[in-house]
Amino acid sequence: MTDLIPFVGNPADARLLASLHSKPGIVRVPLQAGSGVRKGLPRGSRLWVDGGFDGLHHPDGPSSTWWKEVSGLAGVDELKSGSFKEKPDKKVL
Repeated sequence: MTDLIPFVGNPADARLLASLHSKPGIVRVPLQAGSGVRKGLPRGSRLWVDGGFDGLHHPDGPSSTWWKEVSGLAGVDELKSGSFKEKPDKKVL
């Protein structure tokens, strides 16, 4: 396991990471960052795409940019439901 998992949220973060670490291993990238971030990462970087689904319970969710992007994904309503949390459906995941 790596000692460092940098969080890269935008192209500037990717450039900074590339200037500091030639082989960072795993890089955590938020889902809403899109593919533009990946272009600036060091070669061979493996991605941990963070969907941010831990924020589904947040009361300010609907007003955020993240929420607007995530709410359009298939299955998001199921992920928010209490019954789904008790018995997740692998097809939805």
